[in-house]
This record gives sequence, structure tokens and C-alpha cells, in this order.
Amino acid sequence: MRNGKIGVFSGQNITPDAILASGCLPTAFQAVEAPDPLTGKVEAWWDGGYSGNPALFPLYDKGLPDDLIIVAINPLYRDAVPTTPLEIQNRINEISFNAPLLRDLRAIAFVKRLLAQGALAPGSMKDVALHLIADDV
Repeated sequence: MRNGKIGVFSGQNITPDAILASGCLPTAFQAVEAPDPLTGKVEAWWDGGYSGNPALFPLYDKGLPDDLIIVAINPLYRDAVPTTPLEIQNRINEISFNAPLLRDLRAIAFVKRLLAQGALAPGSMKDVALHLIADDV
């Protein structure tokens, strides 16, 4: 919350507080305090959906499988135009939470194009095979 950077919790760092923080919407709840997985310093956290939803970069490690499956829970598209304050706020949250995912999808597509064109040496970047499961596209 303080620095706006993504915090990725794994292994023993996935505590009840880390799980609570992962669903802590700042418009509804106060930040949840939990140790930073990198520094160990107690920090205040909000839902990471604003900066990485999901955080894909940890999955680009060369030792991990090339296939990524993403199950979208926030709709990318809504036909109806929101009109009430609650509907508008909900759509703002959906758009905000989808923005990091769309950014990462564009980056993956860009790297795949560079690899296909030979502009990047094979193996210099991971050639991710992405599978998106959504009910609105």
C-alpha cells in the first residue's frame, strides 16, 4: 500500500493475514498488516488486483511449465452501462483489476512476436502458451 509495488506471497509467507490482504478492497476495508515477503518488515497491504491481477511475472521462470492457464473472474466486457453509484464503482473495480492482466497479455504477445520474427534469440525469453478461461469473451 505504501509504495504501490506488487508483493507476491508464496510458501510459508502465505499466512491468514496475507490471504486477508489479497481480498482487501481499499474502498471497503482498512489495509491488512503482514510481513513483506522480501524484507520481512511489517507492511500494510490492499488487494493486489490494482497492480497485478494475477501477478504473472513469477510464472515466467524458465524452470516452470510454458503453459499458463488464467481463469478470469472479472468480466472484460459488460454490455449494460452502469447507472447507479454502486454499479459504476463495481465496473471501475472490474476495469482497474483487469488493467494489469491486459498489460501482461500485451507484453506476452509482444515477446511472442519478437521470438517468431527472430528478433530475440530462442531461449532468451520464455515463449509462454497462454490459455484464458472466461465467460464473457
